[in-house]
Amino acid sequence: MIAVPAGRALAIPCNVQAVTGAVSMIRNRMGYDTDPGDFIQPLASRPGAGRIAAWTWRSVPEPALGSLAPGTREWEMTRYRAYQAQLASQPVGATFRRATAFLRLAAEGSSLSRT
Repeated sequence: MIAVPAGRALAIPCNVQAVTGAVSMIRNRMGYDTDPGDFIQPLASRPGAGRIAAWTWRSVPEPALGSLAPGTREWEMTRYRAYQAQLASQPVGATFRRATAFLRLAAEGSSLSRT
């Protein structure tokens, strides 16, 4: 558990566990049958579209899970659903801004709990 410093609100407007699961799904699918471009949609029509932060996460098809054990299938589907709910159609930059905020908060809480 992360100790939030007194007077500080937890300013991370997302389900951290779901986002972590979504990013885990991306990591697990990379290098096998998925090209990195399958996850990212550059937005040429938006201002600043040349910046990667303005790109969005693509919606992706459900993974093929037929060869997996039932428990593993559910684990993979949980991550897939998290990806679709938390990342698909969202700007890539927003994901990393939330992750950065979370990690900074975790680091602050960690250093406070050691004193």
